[in-house]
Amino acid sequence: MVNKLWSDEQPKESGFYWCKGADGKGVVAQIKRGGVALFAGVVAPGPLKWSVKAIRFPSLYEANKVEKTLKELTIAVTDFLVGLDAAMKEPESAARGAKIATLSNKLNFANDSVMHFALDMPFDSMNALVKKRERLRQRTSASSGDNNAAVESFLQP
Repeated sequence: MVNKLWSDEQPKESGFYWCKGADGKGVVAQIKRGGVALFAGVVAPGPLKWSVKAIRFPSLYEANKVEKTLKELTIAVTDFLVGLDAAMKEPESAARGAKIATLSNKLNFANDSVMHFALDMPFDSMNALVKKRERLRQRTSASSGDNNAAVESFLQP
């Protein structure tokens, strides 16, 4: 069986990799251009094992961006649930329906913001998801209460 996680050869691409010394203890190593390896710790002498894939360290900017958008999504979900609860206590009317639609649009916008800004999903992919979501809604509203077929077709790639 071939071990696909570790290699005896030093990686050629620059980046951060796990490296294990002859004693089996691992450290992070940075491979710079030209094959220079900088180790973040002591490596036992002898043959080295290298991780096949580079380690991805998100930048502080990326981490803050994800945290910010997730907080915004949490606030949007909470606002939606509070608003929906209040709207459902009102008598059935066109105004109540409009409030629920407005709440849904705000939640949908927050979800789209997270998909684009935190998950780096391109707008084309987001548009495809929106179209798929709309097809599911149409099938669900047209069905006679059995949503299994609509849900299964939505989950198909």
